[in-house]
Amino acid sequence: MAGVGEVAAAPLEAATATRARAGKTMIAGYFSPDLARAVKLLAAERGITVQALVGEGLDHVLTVAGKPARGER
Repeated sequence: MAGVGEVAAAPLEAATATRARAGKTMIAGYFSPDLARAVKLLAAERGITVQALVGEGLDHVLTVAGKPARGER
């Protein structure tokens, strides 16, 4: 809760997240803690988000299957 004279950041952050997700659908899965940790570490080492890393992986799977990569990050 924001104090007197302070502006609450949550509504702005929520609005930004909503705009960033507009027109997109979540793809999710459950994986072992070891795999989750490895993915997070690799993303950090490469200076990208986990979402960008997963996007690269999905593009690779699509390409191997003879489908066009989407290039979404």
